[in-house]
Amino acid sequence: MKTSGEIFKSVSLLWLLFGFVVSVAAQQISYVDDDLNLIVYDEAFLPFGFYCEALPFEEYPNLAEQIASGGFNFLYAESYWKTPEELPGYLANYDDFLQKCEAQQVHVVNGLLWQSVTPELFDLYVNTFGQHAALVAWNLMDDANYMEIQEVENQKNHLIALDQSRVATISFADIEPPVPYMLPLTDVAFMQSYPWGLQSEGHYLDLSDFYFRNLVLDCKEKHIFPMATPQTFNWIDQTYPSAAHIDCQTYLAFVTGMKGILYYTFKDYDNNSTIDVTQPEVFAAASNVANEILQSEWKDVVLHGLHEYHNIYQFKYYATWRYNGAFYLIALNADAENNQLYEIPLPEDVAGEAVNFFPNRPDSLSVQNNRLTGELAPYQVAIYKMETTR
Repeated sequence: MKTSGEIFKSVSLLWLLFGFVVSVAAQQISYVDDDLNLIVYDEAFLPFGFYCEALPFEEYPNLAEQIASGGFNFLYAESYWKTPEELPGYLANYDDFLQKCEAQQVHVVNGLLWQSVTPELFDLYVNTFGQHAALVAWNLMDDANYMEIQEVENQKNHLIALDQSRVATISFADIEPPVPYMLPLTDVAFMQSYPWGLQSEGHYLDLSDFYFRNLVLDCKEKHIFPMATPQTFNWIDQTYPSAAHIDCQTYLAFVTGMKGILYYTFKDYDNNSTIDVTQPEVFAAASNVANEILQSEWKDVVLHGLHEYHNIYQFKYYATWRYNGAFYLIALNADAENNQLYEIPLPEDVAGEAVNFFPNRPDSLSVQNNRLTGELAPYQVAIYKMETTR
């Protein structure tokens, strides 16, 4: 009888013989450019999608199609430890999944195993999955702020020995040390934000603003692409976030300067399903923002516009962008309970009326005495475009 090690080597050899495990192509698939944009296949990319962990591909054969159906272009899929006997089926299923993602034009970030625990599988997965065009990034560590820096550094060192053609990512749960010291190890940073239903923090988005904005500033200094991970799950015995909360939290990320969204999570753990099936309002709220941004000029505004963030007061935020001679503005009320009054001063070169960019959004702000003035209800997001004399 063969030992586990012999079986593992046999599996690896089979994949080599069939051309699945070869050296990673020299093509630069993804990188962060001098303008702090994520470049994927030579084009600036605005990632917008979901964590898709704990969703076995054989049980969810339409996962790529489900994500794409909402207008999303990005997903996170973890690697899992498998016995030598399970490996062939697992690799075949992952191969099929990545091919489906490529067909749906959905890019993938792979969540790596810990190299220090499973070094052979780490190498096998990087070399195998790295042959697929759909895979554009490797996640070194989730919840990295709870890990030792040396563990994350070990992940990075072993990854770049195998593949330098893709960006590395790290996911953080807060901005406290050791986060500032881990950031230089990554190209892309995810900041989590899960306030809905978390009893110790309440339902307040000012904490999300604080995390998002401080990560953006740190990323700018360290030349890292910043992304937000808003909440689309329910804590134990709690409700799911409301559609309005998801909408507000997502746009809050862009207001703070984030350049991508990776919602957590696509799985409905309570019902062993996915939220597009069991929580359609949650999925629709996320999908609506994805389509507003990705299917309009806002994609280029976010990626290439000159951005300025403004914190008026607790819960009262807005941001402006200058792009192609126009002035863009997003104002939002992150307060869950109270209306907020806005009097936003406009630059002298902004001319004419404020045009409501999306007809389905509130149009309660108007230009009065060179100020954009009006009131927003709880969680409302107002989006405007104005011409300039420049």
